[in-house]
Amino acid sequence: MAPKLLPQACFEPHKYFLGTVNHRTNQCIAPANHGRQCSQIISKEDAAQVTELTMEAIASTDASTDRMQRLQLLQRLALLRCCSRWHRQKLDENRQILQEVVARYEQVIEDSPCEVPLESSPGNPTRAPRTPSSVRGHGYALRPRKVDLNSDANKTDDIERPADLLVPYSSCRFGDVESLLVKSISDPYDGYGFVYAFVWPNAPGFVKLGSCKSSVNGRLARWRKCHPNAKLAHCIAVPYRKRAEQLMHRQMSRQRHRMVSCGRCASTHLEWFKMPTDEVKTIMNSWKELLDTWSLYHENGTVAPVWHQRLGRTRRSITARRLLGICNAESKACHKEEPRQCVPKQRNMCTVATEGITPMASPPEESTVVRMLLVWAEDWDLITIYLGDFWCTV
Repeated sequence: MAPKLLPQACFEPHKYFLGTVNHRTNQCIAPANHGRQCSQIISKEDAAQVTELTMEAIASTDASTDRMQRLQLLQRLALLRCCSRWHRQKLDENRQILQEVVARYEQVIEDSPCEVPLESSPGNPTRAPRTPSSVRGHGYALRPRKVDLNSDANKTDDIERPADLLVPYSSCRFGDVESLLVKSISDPYDGYGFVYAFVWPNAPGFVKLGSCKSSVNGRLARWRKCHPNAKLAHCIAVPYRKRAEQLMHRQMSRQRHRMVSCGRCASTHLEWFKMPTDEVKTIMNSWKELLDTWSLYHENGTVAPVWHQRLGRTRRSITARRLLGICNAESKACHKEEPRQCVPKQRNMCTVATEGITPMASPPEESTVVRMLLVWAEDWDLITIYLGDFWCTV
């Protein structure tokens, strides 16, 4: 059973179970029911980051380290030590409490003997001399320092979020659109949804692409918690929204990037693309046109057989624009070429016995009736007569 959340008054800095700065338990530090510690366990990935950030925080007590960087590091550390299910977002949304928790962390580091790795001098690769009073058996020196929390230099009102880093991300196969396109959809009744793109001033040249089922504004509001001032660049309504989003990701996979660590939610965002906004809009519109105009999937979620033939007609990388070109070429061919080239696997073609048609008084001119053919197509249940540029059903 999930822990019962307490009123806001219980979320005071002294209520958080911070322990010591070297306290490596994976239990959430936030208070829960009856003032007890939350029983949720943070993930292994978060625990690994906690260990790494803890060592960085210890080493940051060096006078050469900028204090603002240390405060940013401690802020990430405090958020990571809260469970992502319940308390991380709650702490992140209350900026004042978060700053006070960070101040407590800093006080623990500064007022208590902190362990920092011993460094070798540039000219001597061996470790610096140790003394019994300053060195423990595991090779970390003790460096006591104190801090005046009332001084202007130590106020935490202006803590800035750490700079977010975007790096190339290549978990999926580059440009492998075909294998995804012919894959059956597990939930064909997912219905229409929206694929959106937004831009963030802090990441110029990058576009975030995602999908949602209903409210785009609601989704954008959620993203603004991690990316303030984010702006909606484009939005389209498409069938099979999840598949549509995945196909776009595949087509743009070579430009895909991920955010190493978000400074606000301490998680990794994977759907960033280093591309001009206009180019992303063009790709989104192309997939919308393809999905709206041409039937890709049956009601049971399987791909229509004709698409296997269409995909086999190009050896180049698959894009929505190239698939539209193939489909449009087929459509034009069916209007310009002879009927025998338009219908699949014709079984029979013969002169029409015009039963049910009033005989003409005189033979028609060749320019009026080019030919009269009976076409019995394999997949058709009707007889069609071609008269000049017109199709008539009898």
